[in-house]
Amino acid sequence: MRKSCPYCGRIHDVMYKCPQAKRRQSRNKKTYEYDRYRNTISWQRKRNEIKERDMNMCQICVRGLYKYGARQYNTNGISVHHIVPLKDNYELRDENSNLISLCECHHKMAESGEIPKKVLQKIALEQEQTPPGH
Repeated sequence: MRKSCPYCGRIHDVMYKCPQAKRRQSRNKKTYEYDRYRNTISWQRKRNEIKERDMNMCQICVRGLYKYGARQYNTNGISVHHIVPLKDNYELRDENSNLISLCECHHKMAESGEIPKKVLQKIALEQEQTPPGH
């Protein structure tokens, strides 16, 4: 029996092991490692800690930067963003100064580079220096 190979696109016998399969798997290994980290208890605790630090609000909206919508205190769809991505520096994955709470819109803007990393880092440092509840 023969079938189309998902790795190279050619037609092979079903028992044939395509050499392209190993190349594709090794290329995706790092991405899988980062995705796996996001499912750990450690990350879930850290994410909750950062949301609590930021009072579960988008820190860009609170400061009135990069206008989006009419809400200044946006608490909808809040997620924690890695300012320096995991793929660029995995060691910073749990550093508070590399983490910031953002709404969905501002998270997308940060991911695309529309909001500079320096702006996000400055805000994260401000949040670290602000006493809880202030």
